[in-house]
Amino acid sequence: MGKKAHYLIEVISEAYDRLPADEKERTLVHEILHIPRAFGGGFRHHGDHVTERNVERLYQRYRSLAAARRDDSQLGSGSPVEETAPPEPPAEEPPKRRMFIRLFR
Repeated sequence: MGKKAHYLIEVISEAYDRLPADEKERTLVHEILHIPRAFGGGFRHHGDHVTERNVERLYQRYRSLAAARRDDSQLGSGSPVEETAPPEPPAEEPPKRRMFIRLFR
């Protein structure tokens, strides 16, 4: 076709927004696993590759790399990495929305 593939990950805010941060990250890992390694426009279905085991393995790897990156950025700063609680949701229900993530190679 002569066109480069683009991938879009869509999450529905009614479900996604209520998840804890770690489950949001796992959801994104799961969705990214559907994208073939060749990034050629195809889609990987559930089966041997998109599995709970692979999601958890890649999620743990991501967390380890993120922690190492945080540690590296704090070297010499004299201040510990501080984790804060997410802000409280607004009292009134926000309008329903969808979040899209575009992936490019």
